[in-house]
Amino acid sequence: MIELMPWDISAVTFKIGFYLMASLCIGALGCHRLVPHVNHQDIITSQQLASYGVWGAAGGLIMTVLQFLQQVGSFNETGLAGVFDVEIAQMLLFSNVGEASAIRGLGLLLLLVCAFLLSVSHKNQHYYYLISTCAVIILGYSFSVIGHVTALDSVASFAITSHVIAAMWWLGSLIPLLTITKGLDVEATKRLMIKFGQLAVVMITGLIFAGGWLVIELFGSIDQALFTDYGQLLMIKLTLVILMLSLGAFNKMRLVPKLNDAGGLSRLQLAIKMELTLGLIILSLTGVLTTLLGPT
Repeated sequence: MIELMPWDISAVTFKIGFYLMASLCIGALGCHRLVPHVNHQDIITSQQLASYGVWGAAGGLIMTVLQFLQQVGSFNETGLAGVFDVEIAQMLLFSNVGEASAIRGLGLLLLLVCAFLLSVSHKNQHYYYLISTCAVIILGYSFSVIGHVTALDSVASFAITSHVIAAMWWLGSLIPLLTITKGLDVEATKRLMIKFGQLAVVMITGLIFAGGWLVIELFGSIDQALFTDYGQLLMIKLTLVILMLSLGAFNKMRLVPKLNDAGGLSRLQLAIKMELTLGLIILSLTGVLTTLLGPT
């Protein structure tokens, strides 16, 4: 049984908040790129998506700062006043904690600038997309310099970067997709969902392979995977991921082709909401796994 301390609760809360905000930003900008911008409604929808990107990047930056301060306070162990211990902050700033925070800050700041520019201008969009893609890679890379994978090789670092980017894109796309289904007409929504489904096949394939590699690398035996708290929670998470994958496949193969049918749009929206609920549970489990438990 895990004994939770206030610092543990705050660490999990801020980490989940960071995951959620960063995912929203990545997913919103990814969906923004799929909107055709051929009429007024497209432009309004794209502005909404860019706004999600702004809020997600800004929220991610705030959570990154809060996570760093939480680490300072937790290391100090003198209560809330320890959060402002300059000596401890300087020490952590030059550790892997500080490195990861700085890398995330850079990635999120670039995403914030791109999202803001996309929300106010329709020029140079390809240039902004290129910068935001680089920023997403930077953000994903930050996960390879901290946590369990730091003890593994460079292949594992590449795997965690790829896994995080794919997972955040997938989860973060769900709220923007709901906005798209409410803002665009049925035909435009259908075309966009087909494009999204094609991209999802690539991203989710990468998610599965990268995640599978990490599981193999992190666990030394079947017993460790099945008979430890970390392993059991991870199995629950994987089960939910399979359910989410199944629901996503159902959306792609059954609901999207029938969008023109009566009630087709409502059924798709319900399925996306169900997918989002599963995604939030998975994200919360990930926060617990990466903060309170370990593979050993």
